[in-house]
Amino acid sequence: MRTPFTIIAVLIVALLGLWALTEDDEGGAAAPAAAPVDVIAHRVEALRSLRFTRLPEPVTVTPQQAVDEGSPTSTASTRRSSAGPTRRSTGCWACSRPAMTCAR
Repeated sequence: MRTPFTIIAVLIVALLGLWALTEDDEGGAAAPAAAPVDVIAHRVEALRSLRFTRLPEPVTVTPQQAVDEGSPTSTASTRRSSAGPTRRSTGCWACSRPAMTCAR
């Protein structure tokens, strides 16, 4: 009768020791490091067959801002969806010219 309790006690002590060794001291998960802007810009240029005249400036946003701007219930997207179906633009995302005439 004593053997099962001994096994359980040893397992609890081992698991607590493992937990103490692997626990983060920071209290939360660290965000992954972002790639440098020039690396991302070159990838975008390669994917879209475009050239940047200058590198874009990165903007830091809070998690709540990212949720608000990406939310389908935001004001801009609600306005778009309430107007009915729209035709997707085929223009350049950087200068709004037609894709065939854009020099970027």
